[in-house]
Amino acid sequence: MLPTVALLPLGMLWLWQNSAISFWLIAMVVCSAAGYGLQQGLLRRDRKLLASAATTADPHWPPKADAAWTAVE
Repeated sequence: MLPTVALLPLGMLWLWQNSAISFWLIAMVVCSAAGYGLQQGLLRRDRKLLASAATTADPHWPPKADAAWTAVE
């Protein structure tokens, strides 16, 4: 358990001692922004696809099913 807990602070200390923490922070911000942008783009695309989807009742259903379909709509 201790090695796992010590990994983050010791890694940050190593980055700071080697003057690499700013590069690491910049890389983290760039990767986070890219992931956020990709997620938003995919959500926007999915919403468009769902908005354009139209579902109708199956013409081969029995007449009893039409009442259930109108209740769903």
